[in-house]
Amino acid sequence: MNWEQLKTSVDRRVQLQLTACRLDENGRELGPIDDAWVIDEVTSNGLRISNPRTGHVTTLVKDHLHDFTTNLDRSEGEFQYRFLTLNVQVYLQENKLCSA
Repeated sequence: MNWEQLKTSVDRRVQLQLTACRLDENGRELGPIDDAWVIDEVTSNGLRISNPRTGHVTTLVKDHLHDFTTNLDRSEGEFQYRFLTLNVQVYLQENKLCSA
């Protein structure tokens, strides 16, 4: 992955590959929603992303990330989308977020 290119991608929208797994209050899996996440910050150790729809925020470290590629089909105007391919699964449950 080109970390220098990723550093220039603050405020870009990304689709997570694997899509975040949504869980109900009892831990049962809900249907997926392919949310657009926003890259808020990129540091030498990782990046912070947020989900505008749910308000969830997480920091992913370098070994959580596999690839970062362009998504031309979803990009339009100032909204440039990318795919962020992960080595981990992100779980959303109510106001909590974790990755495994």
